[in-house]
Amino acid sequence: MIAQDHAAIGREAAGLLFERLDGERGPTRHGVLPTRYLARGSGEIPAAEDR
Repeated sequence: MIAQDHAAIGREAAGLLFERLDGERGPTRHGVLPTRYLARGSGEIPAAEDR
């Protein structure tokens, strides 16, 4: 599973929105926020002898 920081995404989006509302007319910008990989066992397929 890929974990995303929802609060950071919201802060970034709000900051970009407020810049536009304040008159920013530059080109669109793209940002990349860090994510984390969380290994989970829920999607694993059991071995043949375990079935």
